[in-house]
Amino acid sequence: MTSEKSNIIVYGYLLNNPGVQLRRGDLRPNTDFLPAEIERDRGGFLVTSSTLETTMPGMFAAGDVRAGSTKQAAAAAAGEGATAASMIREYLRSQQ
Repeated sequence: MTSEKSNIIVYGYLLNNPGVQLRRGDLRPNTDFLPAEIERDRGGFLVTSSTLETTMPGMFAAGDVRAGSTKQAAAAAAGEGATAASMIREYLRSQQ
C-alpha cells in the first residue's frame, strides 16, 4: 500500500492534503452507510438493473460500487456516471 498527500481541485473545490491509498487485491465497496434493503452481492457490491437502478426505487449506482462493473478504469466509472445521470433524468420524468 502506498499513501501520498497533495492538494487537488475537484469540481472547483480545493481539497487540502487528501490521503490517497492504493491497494492491490483489496476491492471492497463502501456501502455500509446505505439502507440494508438495497440488494448487494456476496462481495457487498450493489445489484442494479440494466438502467443502473438499485433495488430501491429511485436509487442508482455507478462505477466500482456496482456489481458487474469492470473495476478497472476511471473512464469506465465516468461513463457509468453519465449513464446513471441520464437514467435518473428519465426516472424523474416518469414520476411527474
